[in-house]
Amino acid sequence: MNPTRIIRRSLVAGLAFAEFVAADLVASTAIAAPRCDAPGSLADRRACDVAKQGPDALRRFIHRTQSIYGLYFWDYMSPAEIERHYARQQAQIHVTPEHGARTVLTEAAHAR
Repeated sequence: MNPTRIIRRSLVAGLAFAEFVAADLVASTAIAAPRCDAPGSLADRRACDVAKQGPDALRRFIHRTQSIYGLYFWDYMSPAEIERHYARQQAQIHVTPEHGARTVLTEAAHAR
């Protein structure tokens, strides 16, 4: 067999495989969208309620109920939501100059 033909077939097979992998990545990204837009089951509703409390609470809930529901964290929380949560949390942290200690300010503390 001609070596050029073998190389050409290898390249075509490699490109086909790369297209398959890329399509699979796009599909898996689309599947990871949060289910909280329209929760169907009781487990989905409970997970969505907990997700409103933040990613740490959701992670604890999913870990605690893993053997019961078998939920997946990324079905209920998108990376953008996690970024927003931690950005809000960072905005509430204040460094006191006299001690250099970090304290979390609450809404009530801002009102005073």
